[in-house]
Amino acid sequence: MGVESLDKSFVSRLTQGLETEVAAFKSQRLEGAYPYLFVDARYEKVRREGRVMSLAVMVAVGVRSDGHREIVGFEVGLGEKLVLWRDFLESLCMRGLRGVRGRDPDRGK
Repeated sequence: MGVESLDKSFVSRLTQGLETEVAAFKSQRLEGAYPYLFVDARYEKVRREGRVMSLAVMVAVGVRSDGHREIVGFEVGLGEKLVLWRDFLESLCMRGLRGVRGRDPDRGK
């Protein structure tokens, strides 16, 4: 695919540009209500400091009243510890997440 011949400085510039885009996305204000919020995590293998490890990628998908879905946030962590989920969800609230309906305790029975 030609990846082997990529210049290291090109990859560094590309990565720096992506880091800027990711930071902008993760700080973007959330406008409007999201009555439904789906959260989940998946594990991806990444190379860090010369070794391969699995990291949790936590993702939140908000659904607006009109049914439009969008990724409203994501976070990468060493696992799915309660404190990581809490921090992730609190960061969404700090960015303006609102209007999420409470869980219906009778649903699914």
